[in-house]
Amino acid sequence: MKITARSGVLSSLLLASLAVACGDPPEPQTPVQTAPMPSASVAPVASAPTPPAPTVVKTVPRADWNRIAAELDLPIFWVEDKDKDVLADEPELALLWGVDPSSKLSDYVANGQYTHKFRHVQARIFERYSKGLVTDGLAKEEAAR
Repeated sequence: MKITARSGVLSSLLLASLAVACGDPPEPQTPVQTAPMPSASVAPVASAPTPPAPTVVKTVPRADWNRIAAELDLPIFWVEDKDKDVLADEPELALLWGVDPSSKLSDYVANGQYTHKFRHVQARIFERYSKGLVTDGLAKEEAAR
């Protein structure tokens, strides 16, 4: 077999490209030492104090209750606090016409008991009363309106 200058150059280029592609061998890695786990006898590190729980509103004045219900587009209205207990009781509630034609008072109170739907509405009213109107993300003019 006869080797020409051309095949010698090609062989040299091939060997050079293989050497570059392979690169240097990787350096051996030293093992990383980890800190030993603390034993059960070591006292735990004190964490930051737990923030106090938010204040839970138990009652909302009737005027505010009705205002917030209207803001939330709810069909329920607290007519009068006859027994002055600052709680919306069954005989003190009514439905507004035109807000939700499919609503019935029995959706909110039935057999002298609040329904799940009423408790959900009440929770939304309490939340709005506690936190106020959220204006995050609104333009200043819109928030002021």
